[in-house]
Amino acid sequence: MVKYSSNQILIIADHASNYLPKEYYKLGLTSVFLNQHIAFDIGVKELSLDLSNRLKCKVIQGKYSRLLIDLNRDLDDPTVIPEIVDRKIIPGNIGLSKSELRLRVKKIYNKSRKLINRIFLFILAMPMGIPLLLPFFLIYGSYLSLIVFAISTDSG
Repeated sequence: MVKYSSNQILIIADHASNYLPKEYYKLGLTSVFLNQHIAFDIGVKELSLDLSNRLKCKVIQGKYSRLLIDLNRDLDDPTVIPEIVDRKIIPGNIGLSKSELRLRVKKIYNKSRKLINRIFLFILAMPMGIPLLLPFFLIYGSYLSLIVFAISTDSG
């Protein structure tokens, strides 16, 4: 049986928030849409906090709505900053300038990835010999919303 220490587990909840800074004027959407699934994964914030408390481990939650930039996509994915979600046009994402794209990538996407990488490298650097990486995926609804990574050297 593989045993994990709480400091060997990292929970990542990219779509935990529907927050949009005021300067984005709700991306041209009403509050009704911002409180629906198109903006974030409902319940993932609370679920990831509950799991991290129960497992006594670290949790990283996305701080912004996936409508601003989707942290769960590669930068070369055309939907990383979506113009349409669930047949709903996102007015504030249409015709973005290159400087606005770069700003969102730098301010939100890269910052989040650097934090995840820093914690992940810290876990890998723990004195455990040669680590074996075992990913665990928890599915919320039909989307991969919450990822739990566990690292162990014990294979039995």
